[in-house]
Amino acid sequence: MLDSSIPSSVTPRGFIDAASTALPRRVRFTSSQSRPMTTQQMAAVKNSLVGVRTPNNEIFTAVVCCLAIGLLWLLVNRTRTGKAVLAASMNPRGVTLLGLELTSIYVVVWGIYGILAGVAGVLLGMFLGVSSYSVGPLTASAFSIVVLGGLGSVSGSLIAAFVVGYLETLTAYLVSPAYRTIPALLLLVIVMYIRPQGLLGRR
Repeated sequence: MLDSSIPSSVTPRGFIDAASTALPRRVRFTSSQSRPMTTQQMAAVKNSLVGVRTPNNEIFTAVVCCLAIGLLWLLVNRTRTGKAVLAASMNPRGVTLLGLELTSIYVVVWGIYGILAGVAGVLLGMFLGVSSYSVGPLTASAFSIVVLGGLGSVSGSLIAAFVVGYLETLTAYLVSPAYRTIPALLLLVIVMYIRPQGLLGRR
C-alpha cells in the first residue's frame, strides 16, 4: 500500500500519466485500449494509378517495402556478413569451426530485425493503427509467410507474402474479417506436410 502522503507524480501511475501526456496525441495509446490509434500519414494525397484512384500513402508504403526487401536480399546473398548469417542459420557449429563469432552474428541479426520491425510498425500504423489487439493476427500472418517461403529465403518470403495477403483479403471479403488468418494457417499445415522446407527453402 502506497503512503497517501507521497505525491502522485512520483508513483508508477504518475510516471505513466506523465509519459502519456508527453506523447503526441496521434501516437498515444494504452495496452487496455481496444480502439487502434492511427498515426499521421506521410503522403495523404490521392492520385490515379493505371486508372485506379490510389492514395500516395499506399504508393509510398509499396516503394519502401520494395526497397527494404531488395536491400535485405542484397545483404543476404551478396555480402560476406549476409552469407555468414545464412550459414549460421544452417549450421552454427560449422560457422564456429570456421572461426566466426556467433555472438557477433546474433547481434547483426537482431539489429536487422529491429530495423525491419520499426519500419513495418510505422507503415502499418498508418493503415491499421496502433493497438495491442493486432499482435496476434500480425504474428500469425508473419509466421505463415516466413515458413511458407522457406527459412533463409528472401525471395520465397516475398512470394509467400503475396499468397498470404491475397488469401487473407479474399477470406475477409467473402467470409468474414474475423477468419482472415485461418486459411493461411491451413495452407501452412499443408505445405509443411508436402514440402517441409517451404517454397524456396533449403533442406
